[in-house]
Amino acid sequence: GLMIKDFKMIYRNPRSGYLFFFPLIYSIFFMISMQEFAVENLAFLTLFSVIMYITLGFLVSYVPYQLLLAEGDNLWILFANGIRKRDIAIGKSLPVILQSLIVLTLYGYILLPMGVPAIISFISTGTLYCTATAIIVSTIWTRTIGPETRMLKMSIPLLLLTLLIQILMAIPHIIVSLPQIYSLTTPLRGFLYLGLLPISALELLIAIIICRSTLK
Repeated sequence: GLMIKDFKMIYRNPRSGYLFFFPLIYSIFFMISMQEFAVENLAFLTLFSVIMYITLGFLVSYVPYQLLLAEGDNLWILFANGIRKRDIAIGKSLPVILQSLIVLTLYGYILLPMGVPAIISFISTGTLYCTATAIIVSTIWTRTIGPETRMLKMSIPLLLLTLLIQILMAIPHIIVSLPQIYSLTTPLRGFLYLGLLPISALELLIAIIICRSTLK
């Protein structure tokens, strides 16, 4: 119910709608500009695809913040309806799943030379990573609101904290991918994402545990 409400708010609120569709626009532009070069240099494509979903994770992670901001002075209604903070944090992150699936599926078109398994594992890895970043950021901002909150306010320390956490989440993906890209033969490069998939899954699990343990 909360996700349906958010999608209606995205439709009615131009600011929130722009933030939701911006990654999609960015992906289409990026796909067009990179398509020709990517086919010729699969090693670069593999590295850049990892950077791409990390960048996407950064972009979509602030969708929950914008959705909370779009509530304006109606945040108290969420609590009046008996919705717990942990449910708000998770609920505001759910649109990111659909958003990430659309963007990564479009980008997967460039990975066709690597085969279908590479595309599926890439989409799965990226979606889990983006969802994890969104839940973490959503948890941080949801902690600052309550029934008495009139409107969500920007906090520079919290903003810096979210940036630091996202950097820490991205580091394992870079560390795992860099040594393997040039050592793998072309047909095996697609299996790189299978090595990154458990990392994204673990980060998502940790994000959910943090959300449920810090929010009531």
